[in-house]
Formats: sequence, structure tokens, C-alpha cells
Amino acid sequence: MRLDRVAGKQTVRLTHYGRKSGKPYEVTIRFVADGGRVHLGTANVSRNWVQNVQKTPSVKLSIGGETFDATARFLTDRHEHERVQEKMRKK
Repeated sequence: MRLDRVAGKQTVRLTHYGRKSGKPYEVTIRFVADGGRVHLGTANVSRNWVQNVQKTPSVKLSIGGETFDATARFLTDRHEHERVQEKMRKK
């Protein structure tokens, strides 16, 4: 229900943790909400935040005044990935 209230927002503030230091970092990125999940997107998987999340998938998301604790996972299914990409383009 909280996610439904902020699903129309354009960006999320992602708190991720350094893969070596464990230090928290924040980045603002685009997202789409889908079926109770938040999908994040980037065109550059070499970014530090992506590498940090791969190492430490426990993250925090801040969207429109709401904060969520989450565990990230990377989409490996091609069809799911394409479906989410289409939702991102439409948003």
C-alpha cells in the first residue's frame, strides 16, 4: 500500500553499501514499481552502485517520503528483463 502511494514518482534514492568499506552511499536513479516490487534501471552495469549491490544486496529505498528496506536481486530471465524495460520506457 505504501508503495502504491509513491509508484508514480520518477526517482528513488538508493542507499547501498561499499563492497570493500561497507560505508553507506546514496544515489538517485529511475525506478518502476511492478507487482509490489521496485525495479531499478541503469544503462551502465559497471557503475559503483551496481557492483556494490551485487556484493551486498541489502539496500534501503527512499521514495516520496517513504522508506523501504529491501534485498536486491538482478533480473536474469530475459523475458522478465524485457517486460521491466518496457515499463521503464513507458514511465
